[in-house]
Amino acid sequence: MLDLDQQDRFVATRRRRVTLSPSLGSVDVYDFRLGHSWGDTPPVCQVRQRVSRCNERIGFYADEARSAALMYLDPPPRFDPWARYELVDSGSDTIGAIQKAFVTARRRSDYVLYGGDGEEVARVEAQVPVAVGRRRAAGAAGSGALGIALLGPPVGLAVAAAVAVSATLRHVRDCVDPIDIASQLRIVRGDQTLGVLLRRSLAPTWPGRSPIPLPWESGETVCEIDMTGDPSRSVDRRLVLAIPVALDVLRGVFAESAFR
Repeated sequence: MLDLDQQDRFVATRRRRVTLSPSLGSVDVYDFRLGHSWGDTPPVCQVRQRVSRCNERIGFYADEARSAALMYLDPPPRFDPWARYELVDSGSDTIGAIQKAFVTARRRSDYVLYGGDGEEVARVEAQVPVAVGRRRAAGAAGSGALGIALLGPPVGLAVAAAVAVSATLRHVRDCVDPIDIASQLRIVRGDQTLGVLLRRSLAPTWPGRSPIPLPWESGETVCEIDMTGDPSRSVDRRLVLAIPVALDVLRGVFAESAFR
């Protein structure tokens, strides 16, 4: 079996698929491949389970038949965004844990990664350029003023109100909890960047499917993971692989429309 802890680059793809057994529903399928692999290369790890706010053990397997378990992510019995989600191997030995840490003063949150001994080893932070928020705020203010000036007070006020609502939603998405929607995340320890996660959505490309996904299915979401900033492998790579799944379990309400 491949030693995942000796690897630095991974590509995780997620898609939703309809299932008929044991009942009609849908599951989230995560395929983890090595960073230099793509296409028909078999995944080194797979999750096939509905994970959104899941309260059941999430299994990571080395094969599609799910006969060789690699590890399990254990959520609490009830959904708790403050709880630690423990990651254990197939023998139930602790690999580490992931916990969402809300920081009210900064109006954003981080994910804390813990090692097998329960001590913090790194954090996952959203990479959101400050200039983006400033440009959007300036654009919203300019559009509102233009609406009032050109359309007159009654219509201008309506336009300004619409712009204000739109600006507020963007502000919430970008500032309140950007880690759930940001396309770039960093794994950091203090001022040191140990790894980078890049997320992007792709249109569905599987054979025989419409480019517009059905309600119970979706296009692929790709997460590229680069841990070359941690050559000593101080963060267990199995814990790193669990991050995309844990983020989906604990993501905020705005991420549902952004990445589903």
